[in-house]
Amino acid sequence: SASGVGSQRLATPQEEQEETINHLKQIAYSNPGSPVSIDAWRQILSDDIDPKNLEAHVMLGWMLMATPPHQEEGIRLLENSFNEEKVSPTIDYNLPQTYIIAATIGRYRSQMHEYHKARKFTKIALELSKVHDNNDGGDLCIQMQLANMYDWFPNSTQAADDAITSMLSYSDKILSQDDNNDISWPVKDAKIAQMFPGASNDPYVHCSLMPFYLSFYYRADVALMSSNNYEMARRGWPKLNTTAKFVKAYDEEEEYPCINRKIRLAIISGVLTEGHSNSESFKGVLSRLDRNIFEVTYVFLAEQGDTRIA
Repeated sequence: SASGVGSQRLATPQEEQEETINHLKQIAYSNPGSPVSIDAWRQILSDDIDPKNLEAHVMLGWMLMATPPHQEEGIRLLENSFNEEKVSPTIDYNLPQTYIIAATIGRYRSQMHEYHKARKFTKIALELSKVHDNNDGGDLCIQMQLANMYDWFPNSTQAADDAITSMLSYSDKILSQDDNNDISWPVKDAKIAQMFPGASNDPYVHCSLMPFYLSFYYRADVALMSSNNYEMARRGWPKLNTTAKFVKAYDEEEEYPCINRKIRLAIISGVLTEGHSNSESFKGVLSRLDRNIFEVTYVFLAEQGDTRIA
């Protein structure tokens, strides 16, 4: 009889969507870091499935961020995870991963000279580090980034002044911390290298950025800014503040013997390439050095890996 036959309920569109998402997630997690995994996360974010899926934004973003040809796309996906218009829900600030993600975005945008985005996410990372590192001041490396983060292309004199004021506020706070405070000084290179993508090649460069753009800030106190930059580096990496043994020995000599040989000059750079601004600026001087007086050696540093998140 028909009364003995049960009827099967049809799945709702939402249930079908969830089933599809779970199936794709299973594929993605079963093939970590592979093209299959990337394709599965991309499918989840397609317009006909779930373009605001937070998990897919974070997982796909993190994988692409580590792949230079797709690094910009990966960073944008990670940025979206903080934007309620792009994802639902937004990323949980209580998770320690959020701290690392924000710091990575900030360092990448800094390397790409995108000041406002760099500053925004680096400040988020600093606030989160205070909680996750149990340190009222926050992570020292991230503080140093903010203390050395120039507005590379300020749109006004006031914007340039504001950037300097901001950097000084962070450097003053950092340098007021006690050298004997184990939480702060020196910078913990091993921790930085382990936590932040791109930092392992050179934690010093990762944390301290570079003061090159100070030369364009004609209203800034150049001596003060340079002094602060040096002092942070000296206290952050005290082992770098050293004098070579042969220099010390030379200084201790009362009578200096005459050295009858050429002056040895080494030029060490990662940008000894034709057309680079540094090469063009100095090639005239270097090419005209009298080789009867100078013995010149060029050392080219070929950095490994991608430097945009260094």
